[in-house]
Amino acid sequence: MNKTEKHLLDAAIDLAVEKEFEQFADMDVPEIEIPPELDKRIRGTIRRRNLIQFCLDNIRVVAAACFCLMVVGIGVGVPLYVSATEASYYMLTDQDMYRNNISVQFLCKEEETPDTKTLKPRSAAEVLAGFELISTYSTDSVYIEEYDSVRYEQTSLHAEGQYIIPTKDKNIRNIVVNDYMAVLVFDAGHAAIVWRDDDYSYMLEGNITGDDAMRYARLIVE
Repeated sequence: MNKTEKHLLDAAIDLAVEKEFEQFADMDVPEIEIPPELDKRIRGTIRRRNLIQFCLDNIRVVAAACFCLMVVGIGVGVPLYVSATEASYYMLTDQDMYRNNISVQFLCKEEETPDTKTLKPRSAAEVLAGFELISTYSTDSVYIEEYDSVRYEQTSLHAEGQYIIPTKDKNIRNIVVNDYMAVLVFDAGHAAIVWRDDDYSYMLEGNITGDDAMRYARLIVE
């Protein structure tokens, strides 16, 4: 490239970036044939300079966008790490052919190993203060409280126990308790609810309404 061509290239780039072509429209500029490689370089340089200028003109917007991307990246990364290091369980329900009973289980995924730590009892006495506590029973994986008209049970998830709930002439609902899937079976004068948290599964059943069963369940594990 000779000096004249280089001078014309630099002038063209400056004029394009500054968006001042209009005032130079009537200038008598010598016409030259621009090779394809040179035309590509001109267009690429203009795009780069326009992008830089846009970032400078909108520095606050660009900085905010970068910050949001960083926060989203952290938020996605943490849950992925947690789910990879803790055993995951899924809920399995099965109603018999006569619709008299439904079984509810929480099973660990086959490729993962459940934690077999000893159960730490979580009493429902404070939540069920309106009922008379009759007796309690506990093992390394099960804790039970018997009230005058309500029964509460807590089981370690690794035990993979099975709850059998009568369903004849009752309503069955799949619900969510504290972000986990749960099952509610109820009629006008009786309800049973099965749910879980990170470490245990629970069942509460007795002479209570469906709304009360859900409220008690959320209070017990909150």
